[in-house]
Formats: sequence, C-alpha cells, structure tokens
Amino acid sequence: MVYHRDRRAQGRGGHLERSRPPNFPTGRSSMTSTTSAPDNIQDGPFLSRLTPRTVRGALAFLVLITLVPTLLLLAAVDWFWYRNHLDQARQTNLEVSRAIATALDSYLQDLFRQQHTLAAALRDLADHPGAHPDELLEASREQYESVRAIHWVDAKGIIVASSDPATKGLNLAERESFQVLQSGQERVISDLLTSPVTGEPVFVVGERMPEADGRFGGAVLTIVYPEALSRTVMNIRVAPSDFLVVFDSTGTVVFSNNPRWMGLTFSHAQDAALYEALAGREADGTVISPDTGARRLAARVPVRSTGWVTGAGVSLATMASPLLRSVAWISVLIVAVAALCLTLAVLIGRRISLPLDALRRHAHAIGEGRLDHRARVHGLVELEELAGALNRMSEQLAAARVNLEQTNADLRRSNRDLEQFAYIASHDLQEPLRAVGGFVTLLQQHYRGRLDERADSFIAAAVDGAARMQGLINGLLEYSRVGTRGNPPVPTKAEEALRNALENLQASIQESGATVTSDSLPTVRADTAQLVHVFQNLIGNAIRFRSERPLEIRIGARQEDHCWQFWVRDNGIGIEPQYGERIFLIFQRLHTRTKYPGTGIGLAICKRIVERHGGQIWVESQPGRGSTFYFTLPDAGARHEQSCETKTD
Repeated sequence: MVYHRDRRAQGRGGHLERSRPPNFPTGRSSMTSTTSAPDNIQDGPFLSRLTPRTVRGALAFLVLITLVPTLLLLAAVDWFWYRNHLDQARQTNLEVSRAIATALDSYLQDLFRQQHTLAAALRDLADHPGAHPDELLEASREQYESVRAIHWVDAKGIIVASSDPATKGLNLAERESFQVLQSGQERVISDLLTSPVTGEPVFVVGERMPEADGRFGGAVLTIVYPEALSRTVMNIRVAPSDFLVVFDSTGTVVFSNNPRWMGLTFSHAQDAALYEALAGREADGTVISPDTGARRLAARVPVRSTGWVTGAGVSLATMASPLLRSVAWISVLIVAVAALCLTLAVLIGRRISLPLDALRRHAHAIGEGRLDHRARVHGLVELEELAGALNRMSEQLAAARVNLEQTNADLRRSNRDLEQFAYIASHDLQEPLRAVGGFVTLLQQHYRGRLDERADSFIAAAVDGAARMQGLINGLLEYSRVGTRGNPPVPTKAEEALRNALENLQASIQESGATVTSDSLPTVRADTAQLVHVFQNLIGNAIRFRSERPLEIRIGARQEDHCWQFWVRDNGIGIEPQYGERIFLIFQRLHTRTKYPGTGIGLAICKRIVERHGGQIWVESQPGRGSTFYFTLPDAGARHEQSCETKTD
C-alpha cells in the first residue's frame, strides 16, 4: 500500500471544469430551460447596468437623457460661435498690426527726411562761423513730440551741436549706431537703448553726413522716446482689453500700451509668432505674457524698412468671457428646467412607485409564505389589475399549499411505513435465513463426497444462495438505516473520514498493490460515519474493478460557493457512459458475480447518503481508462437550509 497526501492547491482546473452530473445544470442552461421565450423579457447587460432600477430613477434618467442632447446642442453652438470669434479676432489683430507697421514706417521715413534736410543745412552752417546750429536742432526737435534730442556728431563721434546743450562734448564714438554710419551705411535705426543722460529707454535714428569728397564727415542722430509714440504713431483706437506692441530686431519691447512689458524680451516659447515675423513673415498665434503668464491671441507683422515687428492682440480670457456668460446662463436655464422636470418626475414616479411598493410587499409576503396577505392598490388601472391577479394567485397558492401539505403528510407516512417495513422485513428474515444457511452448511460438511457429484453441486448452490441472500438482506438493512439511524450532520474533517476508510480497506489495498493519494481535504457538514462509508465504498469499488495496470487512486476536492465537490479517480476498467445513472440504482449490477463479486447495493447507499446531506453524486468514465466519481457536500459554515443539489457555475 502506498498512501500519501498532496498539499497542492485544492481542485485544480483542467478536466474538472466539465465535471457535473447530467442533471447538474449550469446557470445558462437552467435559465433557458425554466423560462419560456415569450415571458423571458430581459434587458441587455449593458443597458441593465446603465439604467436605474427604480421607477423614480428611470423617470429622472429619462429627463436627463432628454436634456443632455439639448445641452450638447447649445454647447456646440457656443463653441462654433467662439471659433468664429477667434477667426475674427485673428483677422482684426493682423489688420491692426499692419496699420501700426504702416504708421511706424511712415513716422520713421519722415524722421529720415528731416534728418536729410538737417544734414544739408548743417553742412551749410559749417561754412558760417557765427551760425547757431543748436537753435536749428531745437527748432527741428520741437516738431516731433516723441523726439528727446537731435545731435550733430562730427567724424570723431563728438557731439558738436545738440538740441540739448547739456550733451555737447559727449563722445559717441563707441555707440553702435555711430559705428554703423561710420562704416558707410547711410541710415540706421538702433534697437532699444538706455539713455546715458536720463537713464530712460530710447532708440536712435541716424543719418550719415558725407564730406564733399565722400569721406565720412559726421552724422545727425535723433533720440526718440518710445513712450511718446502712443500720442503720435500708436493712436489707434482699441478695446480696453486689447494690447499693442512694437519689438526691435532682438525681440525686445520698444513700446507697448501695457507698461509692464516695456524693455522685456519675449522668448521663442512665449511668442513663436514674433520670431517668425522677425524672419520677415506675418504670423499669428497664442502668446504667453512674460509678466503674468496669461494667454493672448496675437498677430505679428514685420516693419520692412527697420527689421522691427509690430503686434496686436487680445486676451483669450476676455474673448472667452462672453462664451462663459452664455454657458452660465444656459446652465442656469438647464438647471431650472431640469429641477422642474425632476420634480414632475418625482411626483409622477410617486404615483407609480407607491402602488409598486405595495405590490412588492405583497410579493415578498407571498414569498415568505403569508398567503393570507392581500394587495390594496389604487391609482393606475394596470396596477390595480395586477394587484387583483396577485390576490387571486395568493388564494390559489393557499389552496394548493393545503393540498400539498396533505400530500406531503401522506408521502412522509408512506415512506416511514416503507422504511419500517424494509427494516422489519430484513431484520426478521435474518433468523430463519441463518438457520437455513447453517443447516445447509452442515449438510455440506457431513455429506460432501458421500453422495454423487450432482448432489454436491446442489448443496453448494444452496450454500451460495443462502450467503448471497444474507448479503442482500444486510445491504437492504443498511440501506434502510441511512435515513432512520443516521446522526445529524456536524462539522466533519474529511481527511479523518478518509483516513478511517483507508484503515478499514488496508488489507484490500495491500493485496491489490494500489497507490492511493489525496489532496488536502476540507471540513464539511456531514455524518462522520456515513462519510467514512462513502469513501470506503468508492475506494473499494476502485480496487474491485481494477485493470491489469498498476492501480492508482486519487482523492481531491474543490470549493464551489457554499459546497465542496469531492472526487475519487481511478485508472480501472471504466464504465460505459449509458450506465452512468443505472449503477446508482439498488440491486443493479453490470458484471456477473463470478467475475466481480458484490450485491449491487453499495452505490445506491452512497447516493442515499449524499442526498441525505443535500448533495449529488455522479460518475464520469471512459471504458478502459478509468472512472471518476464526484459527490458534493455542504461546507462546514453553510446554513442548514443550503443544499448542493442544484448549482450554477
């Protein structure tokens, strides 16, 4: 005998997934077999999860799904309006930026013309020692509100005359704008600078003054205040939230109607359109304010003659405010309408749900067996008719229950009488059968060989018949005692029950050379002695009906809800599938007594024991490959009213 326990996980998958008796229904088969097609009205799984499960909730849900498309339509209208507003703003920004660029270019060209005139006049004054060039420069400066000063610089970079006398004598030779003119360029416009006199931001417009022989003879430099451009060049009417800006060739703000931007330099990440315009192309896009991080929709236009860029824009928050106001009003309207509709839905739902609640309570009362309960419903005609039908059903069920209780009482009395008869019959037959068997055995012992061979065979047949009759009576007695002499089911360790069964079968296991293995078995609610009998009978059958191969028997279990499914698997001779139910009937045999001894009552007793515990037993087998017997028992923690007779996966 080889017996060991396998501690691997209980009830592994594989072939066990299909293990169930022919009448052991799955969830799907049980549903389709017990529900007729016309009455099987069910929502799809998606719809059942999506929709509420109460009348009031369903009405509220209906209101919401009616309002949602309207809300989406209004939102779409607002969105298209906003997109159209964005397109108009882009076009306006481009037009304003172009207007600023044109005005700035015109202003600078006017300065260049004035400087050209001043340069010619200053050359003439150079031939008159008593002339006053400072007065000429001051008179020219007064013509332009945005001009801070006009300087006459000689070829060495020294200011020899200026509208600002305090600057005379300053050396501007190191200034980039002077060096550009000195190198031969006729005109120059500097980027934003800091005035060495006032410390304020300025930019320089310069004109080269050549000598008669063409050599560099000096320059006229005009110092311009960027802020003053707002009263000359940048006098374009814009909305209070719009902003205007002028950049130099480095991307630094020369002028803006937002004072916080003066002198700031925009990065490419903040203003990609600016750098595209610095490359000579008009552009628009979203700009991030370097001081506040606010997002604005802006356009950028290059000023061709200077390398500068002008721009105009509007805050996206300002543009979105009408949309937000519209959404707010729409939301208020939607909430008001939804509140009104939901109130109506609740009132209507109450008119429906109150009768339904009464019907539900009536149905629960019927389910609890209180068939004298009656539903009282007033309101909708359909619900009143349903209440009447339920009341009539209660009356019919009450009458049927009386008949059923009478029938059950008669059946219990009949079963009790039959069990008592079987017990008495089998018990009372014991004594005369023992007497017959004893005398026949004595006759065989005393007269064997004294009579002829035919007489000996008759006596042997009588002895064998008496022995078989004794076995049948004992089996019948044991079958009748399953229901009358069994102990109440209690938490029982299946491993201990298996161990006791194997000890009872120790001699047969050693004789057959069987290898018996077991998984870890659970604790179930059972009669311990009867569970030992089930294990002993199933393992004994595996030993009795073994093949020529070395016998291997394996016992295991797996949990299914509140039940445990056990199995006893062998590699014996197997059973034809058509006999899967017949072998559990009393006194049914598939083989002759000479080949496989037995009474044919063992599996019937196992079936009665398992069913007494609220379980089922069945077999799956293939001839020549072995059999697997399954049976189910309740878990130790299962309630007494829970059984394992029907089950769904």
